[in-house]
Amino acid sequence: MRKSIETQMRFWLVVQLLIVLVFLAIATLITDSAAPAALSLLVVPLVMFVRIQHVMLANERAVLSEFRVVALFLA
Repeated sequence: MRKSIETQMRFWLVVQLLIVLVFLAIATLITDSAAPAALSLLVVPLVMFVRIQHVMLANERAVLSEFRVVALFLA
């Protein structure tokens, strides 16, 4: 049971990191001066979420329900 939760969490970490990279790529490609600032506001909570998940994943007592609480807090 524990192994499948860890695999699931790692999968979502990779997905979220890819989303962050896509947002940053879009922000650098758009020439409008306000667009990178607006997109960076969307990226910051996602980066925080990924970092919190990484810390929780490193903790042996992390539970999947804790991830849902963090997701609701940052949403």
